[in-house]
Amino acid sequence: MRAQPTIESRLRRLEQKLNDELGFRDQRLRFAKTASRNGPITWALRNHSNEACGLILPQGSAAELAPATNDESILYFGYNEQWQPARGRGQIEFASSNLRFVISGVEAIPDLQFRLEWAGAKTEGGVIGYPGQGAAHPHWQFDVDAGWLDTSPSAADGDEPIEIDLEPKAKGEEIDLDDSNLSADATQKPRISATLAGFRHLHLPARTMWHDLLCVMPDVAAPQQHTPTCHDEIDRWVISALRYLRSEFQTYT
Repeated sequence: MRAQPTIESRLRRLEQKLNDELGFRDQRLRFAKTASRNGPITWALRNHSNEACGLILPQGSAAELAPATNDESILYFGYNEQWQPARGRGQIEFASSNLRFVISGVEAIPDLQFRLEWAGAKTEGGVIGYPGQGAAHPHWQFDVDAGWLDTSPSAADGDEPIEIDLEPKAKGEEIDLDDSNLSADATQKPRISATLAGFRHLHLPARTMWHDLLCVMPDVAAPQQHTPTCHDEIDRWVISALRYLRSEFQTYT
């Protein structure tokens, strides 16, 4: 648990690190805070330079991370961090660290969107738990938006059109950062089967200890569930993820 001014001071330092990493001498990347009464507090990274110029990035993105070497697509990223009220006046505790990546610019194909998220453990009644029964933390998730879904009658087993709920209610305390634009023009974009709509809910592990301890789902999830132990771990995790994705994207595109 930390006092809110402590978190804000640390996020200002993270702003500096992110601007340095991207080479933004004008310090265009800054965190904006949103909060609700008795609810989570979210600090989302914003690009003040683009906003001032009226430039539009893919939804949920803060800046370009890397262009493809073949100049056919661009990798963008966004970031937000959530903290929630904790016991003790003025205290908040870590809820989640959320990176969003978007590959955009390929003609006639919807943007590819995926996330790297790290939700923290919560203690209730003396029991430590994580969002999603047995789900991995941290984890990757891949989004499937309306532009990828084929909801035509021929895609279903029966004769009636099928309906896909793209925003099903989360079970328990599952954290699912998804602000993707679901209004894509589906008539002009290739689609995949609607049966993959649930793919966006898969938690693909980003850190496991399966070589030490066998995973037994869902009762023994400790090998794939980890929580940050300090602020520095979160900051190193964010910067490292950006460096890794930038390198991989430019190596293979």
